[in-house]
Amino acid sequence: MFDALLHGVHLAADPTILGVVLLGVLLGLTFGVLPGLGGLSALAILIPFVYGREPLAGLGFLLATHASIYTGGAVSAILLGIPGSPPNAATVIDGFALHRRGRGLYAVGAALTASALGGLAGAVLLSLLMPMLQPLALAFSAPEIFMLSLIGLSCVAMLGQGAPLKGLIAAGLGAFLAQFGYQRITGVPRFWFEVDYLLDGIRLIPLILGLFAIPEIVRLASGSDRLPDGAVFTSKVRELCRGAVAVLKRPLLFFRSVVIGV
Repeated sequence: MFDALLHGVHLAADPTILGVVLLGVLLGLTFGVLPGLGGLSALAILIPFVYGREPLAGLGFLLATHASIYTGGAVSAILLGIPGSPPNAATVIDGFALHRRGRGLYAVGAALTASALGGLAGAVLLSLLMPMLQPLALAFSAPEIFMLSLIGLSCVAMLGQGAPLKGLIAAGLGAFLAQFGYQRITGVPRFWFEVDYLLDGIRLIPLILGLFAIPEIVRLASGSDRLPDGAVFTSKVRELCRGAVAVLKRPLLFFRSVVIGV
């Protein structure tokens, strides 16, 4: 296992592979900043460009692009209040609040650093745990998926502390929206109103953009939610560095987040 890991590190040090990986990271960050262009959309656009290329370089290019998309989505989530991709919805809660206080670049630096270091740690741990995860993944079936669903509902109850009614309303709305489209087991179409688009269900990215982007655009257009004086972020590199250092100053929080993410 360790020999395979060392072999992978040796291959990654190849200048050609390293170059295409860096190119993939830059493209992934660009795709992530643009709301609505998620990982699947980026891969669908870029797959034709790897045809006929060396397989290892093409795989590294696609993996690097996909891995960095959610990192780039944090930028628009923090500075615009619009998540670039569904996983960045959580970043809006604290990140956009910091931006409104004039610390947007500080939040961007912290998000990019935590995402990069967490991604590297996750990749290393995944390589080490792969032999143990393979039989676990093959044994994953309906009972385990049902337990995960219960854990998800339990998380809603935990996050709704102090306002349980709001948490229940949000969970009920999510369960209702999940009913649209074909039933996965029986294949019966539900709530499609004879609109073919709804047969695949309500897609997550348009839903997230509608929940977060449209209200923010309306508030900005009406002028009723103007940013306070001094909230315009400055392009000083110092703020980005401060955000990056803030992650390093909280190692326990970082490692706890890595464990949760893995």
